[in-house]
Amino acid sequence: MSRSPRALMVALAIVVSSCGGDDGIGPPPLPPAEPGPVDFDVTTPGDIDDGGLLLTIVGGPVDSVTGLAGYEVFHSQTAVATRAIVYGSIGDGALMRVWVPNASLASRYTVRVDEGARRVSYDVVPGAAYLVTRRP
Repeated sequence: MSRSPRALMVALAIVVSSCGGDDGIGPPPLPPAEPGPVDFDVTTPGDIDDGGLLLTIVGGPVDSVTGLAGYEVFHSQTAVATRAIVYGSIGDGALMRVWVPNASLASRYTVRVDEGARRVSYDVVPGAAYLVTRRP
């Protein structure tokens, strides 16, 4: 008994089309990227009248950066990081909001203070004197 090539091709097409799909093996598909904010707070040294901070943001692409608590922000991007200057009468608490293209990756983002500046004298304060933390 011989089968026709056409019947064999139809059977093969049915078998191939039934392969694949979500069979529970392998990683689940990634959810679609949803843009959103990542907020950061700052802890400053207590005896310094802070007027500005030079910051580096790493962890992924950044859409924009906005100041919180009335701070002004300027930022620019390079291939590996985003640099920002935050100025105003800086004190402990809310510092800035970083807008990212995929909010589900927010835990990858960190901010480093490169240096600070006093408001009246413009004296430079080492970045290690500050602590920036991401808000969950």
